[in-house]
Amino acid sequence: MEGEVLPDKEKIIANKNSLAGMELFGVDLSGADLSGANLVKTRLTEANLSGANLQGADLQGADLIRANLSGANLTGANMEKTVCNSALLDEAKLTAVYAKNALFSWTSMCGADFRDANLTQASMNEARIRDADFSGATLEDINFQRSDLRGSNLEHANLRAAYLDGANLVEANLKQSNMSEAYLVQANLLEQDLTGVNLSQSDLTRANLVGAQLAGVNLSGAKLTEAKLKQAQLENVNLSRANMLEANLTGANLTGAVFEKAILSETNFKKAKLKGTDLRNVDLRFVDNLEADQVAGALTDDTTQLPPGL
Repeated sequence: MEGEVLPDKEKIIANKNSLAGMELFGVDLSGADLSGANLVKTRLTEANLSGANLQGADLQGADLIRANLSGANLTGANMEKTVCNSALLDEAKLTAVYAKNALFSWTSMCGADFRDANLTQASMNEARIRDADFSGATLEDINFQRSDLRGSNLEHANLRAAYLDGANLVEANLKQSNMSEAYLVQANLLEQDLTGVNLSQSDLTRANLVGAQLAGVNLSGAKLTEAKLKQAQLENVNLSRANMLEANLTGANLTGAVFEKAILSETNFKKAKLKGTDLRNVDLRFVDNLEADQVAGALTDDTTQLPPGL
């Protein structure tokens, strides 16, 4: 059947195990039972698969550009290298899907269920992904650049080296996720609860972390150049070797934080709380708005380099 066009819905369903490489452009398969179907490299551009059952289907390398998969069941499907650019996947179920190197750019996936999915090196840039569930998912090296992830659940997700530049993560659940080496340049993390998140070696340049909850978070080696940390909760945070050039820490709570060998040039410490903050092996000579009473409550020794007059 390879290369043959199957316009009839019933015939397509009846032959679902031998649809590899078929040309099914624009076909209406809404609500169809295609569970376990062989759709390897099948062309389903602009197809209507809304509400379809694709559980366990093999969609490896399939073309689903501009396809409608809203409400579809893709649980356990193989979507490696599948192209879903500009598609509709709102409320779709993709639990435990294998989608390594798949393309979902400019796609709407609001309310989609990606629990325990493997999306390693997938592209979801400039996508609408509000209120989606990625809990426990493998998202290493994924591209979420400039995507709207507001309200999404990423708890316990592996986001190591993920690209989140310009992503909107307001009200997203990132608790206990691994974001080490992630790219979060200009990411919106306003008042975000980042409890238990690993942000070591991450790039948070110009990120909005105003009012964020970062208590106990590992930020060692992170790049926080020009980051907005006003009123952030940074108790017991590890900031050793972090680059905080021109970061704004106005009113931040840094009780018990560790700054060993951090880069703090032009960092704004106005009214920051430094009780028990470890400033040993730290060069503070070029920071802004640091007062004597703040330093008095911190841990310092002869390796601490203070601004002139303090």
